[in-house]
Amino acid sequence: MASQVKHDIQPGADSDHALSGRYELRRRVINHNTCQLYEAFDRILERTVAVKVLTDKRCEEDDLQRFERGASIASSIVHPNVAQVLDFGTSRDGRPYMVMEFVKGITLRKWIESEGPLPPTLAIRLAIQILDGLSATHREGIVHRDLKTANIIVDGLDSSNPRTCDLQTKIVDFGIAKTASQGKANDTSTGAAKPITKQGQVVGSPVYMSPEQVRGLPLDARSDIYAAGCILFELLTGEALFLGKTAFETMGMHVYHKPPTLRETLVNVNFPIELEEIVAKAVAKDSADRYQSARELRDALMAVLEKYKTIEQMRDTDSFINRPSPQRLNMSGETMVIGDERKPVSGWILAFLLTLSVGLIVIGLAIISYIYSASNPQTTALSPAKQSASVPNPSEDVRPSLPAGTIAAPAK
Repeated sequence: MASQVKHDIQPGADSDHALSGRYELRRRVINHNTCQLYEAFDRILERTVAVKVLTDKRCEEDDLQRFERGASIASSIVHPNVAQVLDFGTSRDGRPYMVMEFVKGITLRKWIESEGPLPPTLAIRLAIQILDGLSATHREGIVHRDLKTANIIVDGLDSSNPRTCDLQTKIVDFGIAKTASQGKANDTSTGAAKPITKQGQVVGSPVYMSPEQVRGLPLDARSDIYAAGCILFELLTGEALFLGKTAFETMGMHVYHKPPTLRETLVNVNFPIELEEIVAKAVAKDSADRYQSARELRDALMAVLEKYKTIEQMRDTDSFINRPSPQRLNMSGETMVIGDERKPVSGWILAFLLTLSVGLIVIGLAIISYIYSASNPQTTALSPAKQSASVPNPSEDVRPSLPAGTIAAPAK
């Protein structure tokens, strides 16, 4: 059984904990059944690095050579979205180790577990960064074979406010990456994808394994593209593309089950049809039906991002998730409240409605007045001249005029 490196390691200890007399293993970050990851200190360059040590020292010579060859080629990748491999070697007890750039932050898996599905534009931006790093990897003739959210570090999160951030993703852990014997992993100039894995070998994480990876067939860059499609699905929905009760059941689902759509997974979200089509093509069962390079998938996502390039535009297409947690991360760094929110009505709309209401009331009153006047005509008023001629003055003694020669009776 492989010997274990002690967890409590004193800085500067000149022992097996200082690999090659250079790397002081200071604290264990990950303790996995196949490997251990340490934060270490490089004595020569005087900087913090990450060291991955395989737990099993009983590696066959061919496996050790492949590990060293893969680490050597991976060390040539210099890209902002790839954690650079700096060195590799073998410990005193025979276990291979790999020294990598130390990246602060959290894994994409932990962030999704904490935040849930991400807003579409943020998910697309992160996926584009991942594909940029993957494209650089493939150009060096390397297929990662274990691309997953746990192997992607998200750097730039503000610890005081994790929703305010300037994010950068980095692909890490090339422990089971393989290289092409000739040429590149995916020669985009000729379209010929060169296999780099021997038939019958099954490696990788079941949740992200391509159908050909499950079957133990030779792999090329398109297997990583399938894994990238699984990651994009998880970013948008918060759920794995396939997840069975066991690892074998999950692997079988990748081979035989039809992938669910984004809308089938989150029924209350209206995802853009372009995004549905991109994910479906990325996770096609047949590698010939997928995007043939990471660059091609990246360009497709860029086209969607240009069409829906602001958070507000994405919200207008009802692409935001309505879930109990009301806050979402805005790419501008501000927190937006979504879900059961009412959009404020513009001031000019309120003024228009108020004016319209007053106008309708005035018109209504005028109509009522007209109808009343027509049904109740009033007596025409007399002119002052006629009124003075026809209305007697009570102070005057008014007697009827008599014909001439008639003697009027005296008044009583």
